[in-house]
Amino acid sequence: MNNADYINSIEHSEGVVIGLDIGGTATKIVGFNNGQLLTEKLVEASDPVASAYGALGKFLRENCLKLAQVEEIRITGVGSSAISGNLFDCPTRKIAEFDATGLGGLYVAGIDRAIVVSMGTGTS
Repeated sequence: MNNADYINSIEHSEGVVIGLDIGGTATKIVGFNNGQLLTEKLVEASDPVASAYGALGKFLRENCLKLAQVEEIRITGVGSSAISGNLFDCPTRKIAEFDATGLGGLYVAGIDRAIVVSMGTGTS
């Protein structure tokens, strides 16, 4: 799947697709509901599993969503290695951090091709 197809698959999904970047001290979460971008959230916690579940609960509550609406959860980040299996019984897929950063940069810029640079304390 090329970059444009991957982004299209999220924008044209018929349910809620959630992305979690589980870091060492913070988890960032964003989602799409029927292709519409939802408000992102940040949760700080020292335990990546607690951070992921806390971020999901907060995100769903603040966006008035139910677990049954979640089509897929995509996770990335150094803390994603602590997650095995599905979160809240929702289909959960790991995405390589470099791929997630690159595709996110393309989406934000609204373009199909670019060199995306991530500068920070994370692994990508």
